[in-house]
Amino acid sequence: MGLTHANGRARFSGGFPAESAGYVGTECITDGQGGICEEPCVDSFAIFDVNLGYRIPNTTATVQLSVNNLFDTGYRSFVGVPSMGRFAMVRVRYELF
Repeated sequence: MGLTHANGRARFSGGFPAESAGYVGTECITDGQGGICEEPCVDSFAIFDVNLGYRIPNTTATVQLSVNNLFDTGYRSFVGVPSMGRFAMVRVRYELF
């Protein structure tokens, strides 16, 4: 019993300019001369995730913890979206059969 699983993941993305559906993130290539609605380009980022599971003794239930962006690194994954921080979720999984 005890810890049933543990895994980690690293996600990396290089910075890039983007233009989509009215969101214009091209400041890094236009030096800020791209227009009134222009935003900064998407910056590069590296984030780390972790997942853990613990089997509850004498049951078929497992408590699972998932933490995305473990170190709470602020990042934007695309132009026009807000900066993301840490996201944690706890769930209980019960095996019926």
